[in-house]
Amino acid sequence: MNVDRLIFWVVVALTLCRYLMATSLELTEDEALLWKESKHLAPFYIDHGPLAPLLIRFGTWIFGDSLLGIRWCNPLHVLLASWFLYLLARSVYRQEVARWSLVIFQLVPLVNMAGIFMIDVSLALSLVLIGFWCLWRGLHRVHRWHGAWWGGGIAFGLVMTLSLPSVVLLIGVILA
Repeated sequence: MNVDRLIFWVVVALTLCRYLMATSLELTEDEALLWKESKHLAPFYIDHGPLAPLLIRFGTWIFGDSLLGIRWCNPLHVLLASWFLYLLARSVYRQEVARWSLVIFQLVPLVNMAGIFMIDVSLALSLVLIGFWCLWRGLHRVHRWHGAWWGGGIAFGLVMTLSLPSVVLLIGVILA
């Protein structure tokens, strides 16, 4: 069996396990607050933007007021972040580095917790990796107004709407 295919199926199995865990564990305080805020959407909140409550509102509209409705996007965002990390590492370095980065990324405890509980962290992970991959693609295109620049800008703009620590983290990573 191909090593990339094996890693892909392990990541898919981990995503399914995250969905099972997400529907069996009780809500945290932050999730309950975001759930309440999703019932009364506003353009901004004191400590975060409207993106996480909007996603919870969409999930509860589809799946009802359940744990799956609140946490439906966490495992999906971690899967999306894993895919874009793999693409970024493969295009910047080589195939072996991409494999090992994906394996190590899946072993990080914060990633596993974000895949179950923390909607803002999982969303920030996926958006930051999408933004960096788009900017990397934009740097390697000939014409100036390539769509990858717009994709990276939109992804980083959405990260800025999540919370103040994610803004500080993003500015620190860009300046480093």
